[in-house]
Amino acid sequence: LEELLRLSHCHDIRSRFRMNFTTQKLFDALFCSQLSKQESEELNFINEAALYIRNHYTEPLTLKVIAGHFGKRPENFSYLFHKVMGIRPIDYLIEYRLETAAGLLNENGFSVRQAAVSVGYKDEFYFSRLFKKHMGIAPSKIKSGWQTERKKL
Repeated sequence: LEELLRLSHCHDIRSRFRMNFTTQKLFDALFCSQLSKQESEELNFINEAALYIRNHYTEPLTLKVIAGHFGKRPENFSYLFHKVMGIRPIDYLIEYRLETAAGLLNENGFSVRQAAVSVGYKDEFYFSRLFKKHMGIAPSKIKSGWQTERKKL
């Protein structure tokens, strides 16, 4: 419960995933006899799929590639992932990449190009448009903010 309280104040994709996973573990422990075997298997499968995405996010992943890794049809995989996680797998991948890139820009001082390539985007201009659309701020603004803070130190 303490971990859930701590995670409730964080809004990045990794924290949301950890909160979802921790909540599911809590419910499993409390109501394990009430969960159907199928629901439990679905939860375990999707947690494994989310872990795969987080471990391979720098690669050129598509829904077809991810679903194929697990021997599933893309439509079925996407439906199940959304059912369990509340987000489509490709949107999960995009959010994870962008959250990671924000950290690289802000904490590590990466250039926009370095951050884009580091999280799996070859085209920094596409990455910048996507970043601004999802994060509400241009990646160069995060980068320049980091440099300003660094100069103050």
